[in-house]
Order: sequence, then structure tokens, then C-alpha cells
Amino acid sequence: MNHYVQHPRNDNDDSQQDKIIRFEQIKLQYIALPISLFSTSLLSALLAYIQWDVIEHATIIGWLFAIFSLTSYRYVKYRKFCRTALTSENIEPWYRNSSISAALSGIIWGSTGVLLFPVDNVVHQVVLAFVLAGMSAGALSTLTSLHRNILLFLLPTLIPLIINFFIIQTEVGMMMGSMIIIFLIMLTISAWNSYNATLESIKLRFSHLQTKLALKESAEMNQQILDTAAEGIFGVDLEGNTTFVNPAAAQMLGYNPTDLIGMPIHNTIHHSHPDGTTYENGSCPMFMSLSKGIAQHVDDEVLWREDGSSFPVDYISVPIIKDEQIHGAVVTFRDITKRLEAEEKLEHQAFFDPLTDLPNRNLLINRMQQVHARCVRRGHLGAVLYLDLDRFKAINEALGHGVGNQLIKKVAERLNSHLRQEDTVAHMSGDEFVILLSEVSDDPETAQSQVMSYAENIRSALSKPYDIEGQQLHSTPSIGITLLPMGNDLAESILQEADSAMYRAKDQGGNSIHFYIPSMQMAADERLSLENDLRRSLDNNELLLNFQPQVDREGLVQGAEVLLRWNHPTRGLVSPGDFIPLAEDTGLIIPIGEWVLHQACLIISRWKEGECQHKQHSLAVNVSPRQFRLANFVPRVKAILEMTGADPTCLELELTEGIVVDNVEDTIDKMLALRALGVRFSLDDFGTGYSSLSYLKRLPLDKLKIDQSFVRDITTDSNDATIVETIISMGRHMDLHVIAEGVETIEELEFLDEKGCQTYQGFYFSRPVEWSEYKEYLRNQNS
Repeated sequence: MNHYVQHPRNDNDDSQQDKIIRFEQIKLQYIALPISLFSTSLLSALLAYIQWDVIEHATIIGWLFAIFSLTSYRYVKYRKFCRTALTSENIEPWYRNSSISAALSGIIWGSTGVLLFPVDNVVHQVVLAFVLAGMSAGALSTLTSLHRNILLFLLPTLIPLIINFFIIQTEVGMMMGSMIIIFLIMLTISAWNSYNATLESIKLRFSHLQTKLALKESAEMNQQILDTAAEGIFGVDLEGNTTFVNPAAAQMLGYNPTDLIGMPIHNTIHHSHPDGTTYENGSCPMFMSLSKGIAQHVDDEVLWREDGSSFPVDYISVPIIKDEQIHGAVVTFRDITKRLEAEEKLEHQAFFDPLTDLPNRNLLINRMQQVHARCVRRGHLGAVLYLDLDRFKAINEALGHGVGNQLIKKVAERLNSHLRQEDTVAHMSGDEFVILLSEVSDDPETAQSQVMSYAENIRSALSKPYDIEGQQLHSTPSIGITLLPMGNDLAESILQEADSAMYRAKDQGGNSIHFYIPSMQMAADERLSLENDLRRSLDNNELLLNFQPQVDREGLVQGAEVLLRWNHPTRGLVSPGDFIPLAEDTGLIIPIGEWVLHQACLIISRWKEGECQHKQHSLAVNVSPRQFRLANFVPRVKAILEMTGADPTCLELELTEGIVVDNVEDTIDKMLALRALGVRFSLDDFGTGYSSLSYLKRLPLDKLKIDQSFVRDITTDSNDATIVETIISMGRHMDLHVIAEGVETIEELEFLDEKGCQTYQGFYFSRPVEWSEYKEYLRNQNS
């Protein structure tokens, strides 16, 4: 199919230019018809087949008849168009025909939203919506050259379906109707952009062809155009050597115009892709215009300046044809750096909040969908935290929007500083933020605990004063939490859950945290209550120490392990398994651990005063990982020893394998510093962690403690027996004292004694007891 248009000799003839542009638009409409008609036929048949069981057959057949009748009519018109010698003067009837065809197609496909709409079948409703959305999206590729035709098709196609969805008044119908409205708006915008781009391309081609005609008419006019054109223009011969360069091109490329004449264009300014990889001659669009005689339009390449730098360009390479022979090509280009920067800026504005530069709602929804899919695929849980600042409205009204905006920025900075690299914090609007945690745990209870701890850290961070314009402002957050995927799959619904939980937190007076799922909130409330009670436990003297004797092979007490207990005034004795992990998560373990160490050293100091005659005994104190990792841990231990006057040789610090492997060099430095004072060390729960023998031999240890999980089954489980025997043997070869925990039966004691274990601890000898009972235990042993 070949159609030609005779161009005017007068460049200022705007009406002729409009006709030529209309000619190109209509030609693009008809060129795309075969694929469009084939797709329409196939899709209509497929839709009829799908809806056959839910729609009356006569309705479907009638609709198909209308579709195929219109398709046949449009195909006949297409064949006639192919046989017609068109010019810009006789194109108007074809323009009207294309508009009528688009409108009729839209009406017939729009009738689908009424005739083939199954009122009581949600699945087929969705299928119908999907087909019509696909038809609408596909229409852009064939109708994009004429914006009017796109609207004539889109509006009749989608509006009946939208109306029908709203008429049925179901939740799915309302949601689908709303989504199609949004889809229609997006398609309309996209169609407008595509239309403008196509129109701009046609105009650019027209401009280039006019330039070509002008160049043929007059060499003087050639030079004038070259000298005054804002776009870069240069010519090449069949070998790709430069034949002429206009000043704009030379300036953009950093050359003098005469320097480029005769130089191979491919080796100077068009030799590499944007990433620096070599551009082969065979795939170069400039050379393809020479070899094939076809104009090439490219908008995703770069040209290279004389200094080695590059810049993005939009260019067209048009072959110079004389007497049906290709003599070279004219390349017209423009620097599109500013355009790309503007596009990037627009894209950034579409997905990022201008005040905080955080992701906005659009980007958050996108990432929530990705995180939700990843969590489902991997079996992990994620979380959404919805934050609202308390008292923000009062601050904004009292101090002005400027101060309010600064506060929002400060909040964004603090949230960013508490964010993992894989997570997202978004600014929704006003004083509302959302944090998306991509992965926490695969266990709901563990995930809940982790998210609650994180939320507490956020609440604490945001509750600290803000220094703005010399004023100390105070604002606390209300935080709502929902886990995903725990129910709803839609990002908007998940946000609504978290938002609802946030408002419940506000209803509680603000500065609080609330889970969307009631059972989680009950657990969170219980955890918060327990935490608050634990914070008061030291001041209220509710914590106490128990002591469990450690006995050697002769039955003599060598010391005791100090065990922490909490005697709550209303809860009674709280299990260490309940409050120790909580103390670790909240950081309360640091003051509590220091209190335990201080109390143990006070007891050791009393040995000097004659309260206990067992002066060579030691007290073993468990050290928390958070406590040990403190930079001032060693100075604090020294200070407590000096303050209490305790003998350092009677103090034994129990470390877990987790502490050891976390930072081996730091661990060794701290142990050596305290070892120099006389403090001894034991490795607790040995065999359950990840210790390496290479680390173990470097540590200044005195004891290995066999974990009670191995001791419990040594008489019935050969594997546990082998492990225990190996640990005892290893301790002996490394000159380490071995103590077994959890000894409860005579059989366990005899086995351990036979294998060479030196010290034992467990219920077989004594349960953990208070200090007065422990002293009585020692007196009975002596007697």
C-alpha cells in the first residue's frame, strides 16, 4: 500500500500543512486496520464463547452479527483505501469515515457492557471488564493518530459498563466501576500524550521534508537554513563522511564546523551506545538510512562531543535521493537533556512527596503489592504501620504552616534513620506517615512481638523534642499496625486496616500503639502492661535473687549460679521466660543486669565480713548480650567491684555463645581486661550455639557449661550421651573446667561422673533458693 502527497512550494501555507498532517494521520489509522480487525474478530468470538453459559444465546448471536458486520464493512473500506490514489486534497471523506467507524465500534463494544453483562455472576463480570479494558487499551495502538477517534471509541465502550457496575450496587461492582473510571481517565491521558507525540513526529517529519525541498532549490537558502537553524544538522556521504555541518550542530558537539568536514561520523560523534559499548556500523540507524534509503527516527541514543562527553539526542536521518540513487543523508538532531530532566522530574513528582521527598501514596501502593506478593511466595509476614502525629493541628495553627512543615520534615528524617534498607516509609498527607516492613518473621506471634518492639522504638524516637527555629516542640505519634498477608489482599484495604487501628490508638489518648486484629492487640496490651510493670520493678524492690548450688565430684559446694526472679505484687512470681526476653527487647536488661551484678558483688563482699565461711566459693552471674556489648561494660564492672569491695576472683561471668561469635575481637578484649582483675568466665549452654573451636581456644575461659538439654536424655539418647562425652573430653584437653546443668537423677550423675565431669548443678542437689536458704544449705553441708 503506497500513498503519496504532493507538498506545497510555499512554506508559509499553513492550510496546506494541515491537510498534509491530516493525510498522515488518516494513513496511520488505515495502516493499522488489518491487525485491529483480526484482533476484534478473535476477541469477540472468544468473549461470546466465555459468556455463552451466562447470557441468552440469541443476545450473543445478535451481538456477534453486529460485530462481524461492522468488521466486514471496515475491511471493505480498508481494501478500497489501499486501491485509492490519495492526496492531501481528497482525504476528508476518509477522515469522516474513520471517525464514524470508531464511533460505531465503540457503540457496539459498549453494548457488550449491557447485553453481555451477567448480573449474578461476578467472575464473568470481571472477565467482561477485562476484555473491554483490553479492547480499550488496544485501541490506542490503532487510533492514536487521531485523538477524536480515540474518544469516540473509548467513551461509548466503557461508560455503559461503568454504569452497569454501579447499578448492581454490589461491593465488587462499585469497586470495579471505580477502577474502570480510573482506567478510563488514565487511557484518556495516555491517548492524549500518544496523540501529541504522533502529531509532533508528523510535524517534525514534515519540517524535515520541507527543509530537504528548500535545500534542493537554492544553495544560498541551504546555507541560510543551516546557519540559523536551532537544531543540529549535518550531512554524510555514502561512506559516512561528513559533508556539511551547521553552526548549531558544531556548537553542540564542541567542534569547529570545518574540523568535522570529511571526518567519518561513526568514529567521531556516533561511535558508542549510552553505556559506552561500541555501536556497530550494521546496526547504526544513520547508516541504515543510507543502505536502505529509508528515513530513520531515533530518540534513545547519544552523540559524543570532542571532549569525550555525551548528551542525549532525538534525531532523524533522511537519505538524499536523486535520480532514484542514494547520494548520502541529512541528519537533524536536537539535545533533549532538558526534556529528559523534565520527564524525570515529573516522574519523581508522581511518586515522591515534594515536602519530605519520601515515597507518596502511589509508590507506597506499588511497593505494598510487591511486598505482599513476596510474603505470600516466601511464607514470611510483613507489616504496615500507620502513623499520625498527636497535637499537630494545634502546633500548625499556633505557629503557622511553615513551622508545621519543618516539623513534618524532622519527623521524616527520624523515621528514615530507623528504617532498614529493604523497608519503605511514605508520607501520605498532612501529618500522616506509613511504614512498610517487608519481612519480619514467618511466625505470627514472633512477628507481632518484633513489630511491636519496632513500633515502640519509633514511638520513643518521635516523642523526643524537636528543635525548630529556637523552639522546643513536642509531638507524639499514634500508631496503627496490621500484618500482611493476614487477610486482605488489596493494598488499599490493608491501609484502611492500619488507618483504623491508628484511630483506635488516638481514641486511647494518643501516644499509643494499636493492632488491627483484636487478639494481637490484647497480646500487645499485655506486653505493654508487663513492660510498664517491669520498668517499676527495680524501684519497687520486686526483683530478687535465687542461688543454685554447684557441687563437685566430692559433693562439696564450689559456688552457685545467681538466678533472677520477679515477685510481682499481683501477678505473683513471673516466669523468667516471660520477662527476660521483654527486658532484652526494651533495653531494660541493662539496668536490671547491672542491679544483679551489684547485688552479687555485695554478697561476695560479705564473705570477707564472716557472713559466709566459704571464701573460695564463686558466684556465677549471667551477662545479657546487650549489656556485654556496651562500650563501657568493663569500666562498669570495675566500678561495681570497687564500690562493693568484692573479691574479683569470686565473681564468675557467664557468657552465651551468641555473645562470643557476635564480635570475637571485642569479646576477647573485654574478657582479657576483666581477667586481669581476677574475674573468671564460663561459657553457658555450650553445644547449643555456633561456637567455632578456633574462637574457643582464643577465649580466656575457665569453664564450659553443658546445656541441660543434653544432660536430660544422656541415659536414654545415645546421641546426647556422645555429645556430652565429647564436650567433657574437649574440656579436659583444653584445660577447662566442665560443669553440667540440669542434673536431676542419680543415673545422670553417675554417667557424668564416670565420663569425668567435674561439677554439677541441678534439682538433684537443690532447686534455686533465696540467699538465707543457700547459707543454710552450706551450713548443713559443713556439719
